Amino acid sequence: SVSLTEYTLSYVLCDGDACSMKKVAVSFKPPLASAGMVRPSLIAEHHRALQPKFSWLITDPIMRMLFGACILLGVGTALGQAELPSRINDTPWASSIVTTVFGSAEFFAKVVMGSWYAS
Repeated sequence: SVSLTEYTLSYVLCDGDACSMKKVAVSFKPPLASAGMVRPSLIAEHHRALQPKFSWLITDPIMRMLFGACILLGVGTALGQAELPSRINDTPWASSIVTTVFGSAEFFAKVVMGSWYAS
């Protein structure tokens, strides 16, 4: 329901098999002057609450992980299929990890480039 001072959202909250109806009232700040202002105010509130924020790339752990993975895939693809295995093989700890998991640095380079182009 909507009035000039607040709107009420109703939702169902479930815990296992038990569900219950909940309500939350949100005040308009400042209160609306006319009914014609309801729709634009609700749309502005929707955008304020749900619009993506650049800071999520840093503050959200999942986004931080995905962003980091994309950066690494991009760097690996930019290095190319000849340079990436060379750099991996020149670094003992990286070579050990890559050969244990992927079998060879050359195959790893193919996987990196394939993942970059597939994403």
